[in-house]
Amino acid sequence: MPDPSLNHPACGRVVYLDRRQAQFFEPNGWHDFYYGDTAEWVGTAAALLRSADYDQPHRDILEPLGDRHLVLRRVAGQNPGWFTIERVGN
Repeated sequence: MPDPSLNHPACGRVVYLDRRQAQFFEPNGWHDFYYGDTAEWVGTAAALLRSADYDQPHRDILEPLGDRHLVLRRVAGQNPGWFTIERVGN
């Protein structure tokens, strides 16, 4: 059976974390987290919303997810700070 966390409509959407958020969420490795070729973040949409004043397009993605856990991944070729929602958990 397919993993439902991979089939959520938010999967594949892209969100931005700024340098301040990178320093908050990854204090010991924020530079690699923000600028490196690859990075992963696991946390809730609510935590992201509390950590920055997101614009409406970002809020449209994140607000419906509330306290659901997300896996965000940045891969080579993505600009610094941009992450793709890979999974949406409960």
